[in-house]
Amino acid sequence: MSEVQEGVVRGRDKFVAHPVEERFVLRLLSLVQEELTNTGDRDWLVDTVAQASVRISHIEGVARRVASGLSRLGLSHGQYLHMAVSSCLDFYWPVFGGWLCGAVVSAGDPGLGVKLLAGQIRDTKATIIVCSAKDADRMVAANKMMEEEDRAKHILVIDREAWQDLPEGCSSFRKLFNDDGSCFPKPSSLPDVTGDEAAVVHWSSGTTGVPKGIVMSQHYLHQMLKPSKLPPHSVSLNSNIMFHAGAFLLPLDGGIMNRFTCCFIKESDYLPSLCMDMISKYKPLFYMCGTNHCVALAGQEAKGRDLSSLKCVMPAGGAISEATYNRLKKLLPGLAMLFQFYGTSEVGGVTASLNNIKCLGGLLAGVEVYIRDTKTGLKLGVGETGEVMAKTPTTMLRYLNRQEETHEFLDKEGFAHLGDLGYFDDEGRLYYQDRIKELIKVNNYWFGPMEIENVVEEMDGVVEVAVWGKFDKEQGDDIVDVGVVTTGTKEITSQHVINFVATKLPKHKQISGNVHFLDQIPHNPQGKKLRKNLKEKFGSK
Repeated sequence: MSEVQEGVVRGRDKFVAHPVEERFVLRLLSLVQEELTNTGDRDWLVDTVAQASVRISHIEGVARRVASGLSRLGLSHGQYLHMAVSSCLDFYWPVFGGWLCGAVVSAGDPGLGVKLLAGQIRDTKATIIVCSAKDADRMVAANKMMEEEDRAKHILVIDREAWQDLPEGCSSFRKLFNDDGSCFPKPSSLPDVTGDEAAVVHWSSGTTGVPKGIVMSQHYLHQMLKPSKLPPHSVSLNSNIMFHAGAFLLPLDGGIMNRFTCCFIKESDYLPSLCMDMISKYKPLFYMCGTNHCVALAGQEAKGRDLSSLKCVMPAGGAISEATYNRLKKLLPGLAMLFQFYGTSEVGGVTASLNNIKCLGGLLAGVEVYIRDTKTGLKLGVGETGEVMAKTPTTMLRYLNRQEETHEFLDKEGFAHLGDLGYFDDEGRLYYQDRIKELIKVNNYWFGPMEIENVVEEMDGVVEVAVWGKFDKEQGDDIVDVGVVTTGTKEITSQHVINFVATKLPKHKQISGNVHFLDQIPHNPQGKKLRKNLKEKFGSK
């Protein structure tokens, strides 16, 4: 549990900072060599659909050749290498190579529009860009939007050989695999490392505006390597996207520190039925996924597949409903842990809960939280709902090139505005209410869309739900709309949905607008529901 003192909740576990005595990438390579010496080679990354893998014995040699090639192209300490790459076996070669050069690695969403891609190039002032062939034309167009002196010097396509056709202005990243290593930058040639040296840039989802670069430190990376509760040489499965912070770290923390074999399903390949096939085939103990994939999986039937190996599921990007959890337990006979972390890319983990849908859990070691009154700014007490403010040992250094927004995000005591409403109980456990910007107001009551979503998802034959509101000037209230995805196996009408909610929730939390039956709920790459997209598409009439 956590303890409460003068309105501030503090994690009871003692925080022990890992000393930053070397660059994070060198620590990873040392762990790899230690394992090879002690227990030998094994698969590190596995593309489950392509049935191809990277062995841990490949890591150092390839990383050094790539670093030499990147150095030859002009990448050096303090510069930025920007990646716009989805999950693939080669994802970590530019990451390791960039870090060995002392560069900062930026991991962004390749699916953004040209203007947003250009914004990331502008913010990072990237020397080198790495992308996939399908995104190369847009990346070239984005780079051309820069002033000539601000353009990236090289655009490297990660999934094309040198002899294959490439867009004008691009070259093959894979050429670096054949570098002779003569330009590998020796660690002694780089400045002494410090904990607050920038190391990686994650990006905000951009669902409320332009994505912001989240600059994280060497200290952050070192702290994210932690012993797992799962045994070494476990198999993990991931269908989240590798540029997302949690999935980015899994092959490093799980795959190298804890010696997991990290199987993954590319987003472009994902189907719930395929996911069950891969669980049956690879026998993972652990599955990380976006909340959308978790919901989709929970709505399936095993149909003779052996899914008993899966002991732990960790949905990332948002909470799941109790109905979804119950479906998961029914589908996965061996499920022992639903492990939910609460936090953001800016601050890392804040809380962790185990098998408890209603509660975010106790604070992680070294974390402090208070609940802020949204009107007065004062600290609130037990059971009082307000904005969740958190200070963690892994808080970002800054937003990239956004000094004013950095200051707005952090208060004068260093607590971050997480943008969520919540409260804590008398034992210091944190409870989530909803996102502040998605709140709905009816009859002068504020409530969050999840309250209705969780109820509708209890209906037999319903897979996933999204709720949104739009202000109606004539009524002086928000009109509440709902989007519903069904299994198609049972007839469900709009009136069925409206009546079901009416029996479960008070009058001001009723569906007062339209029920839209959808093929799917849109999500961002991290699995968060894009209620704003549905609101813009359908409105409320």
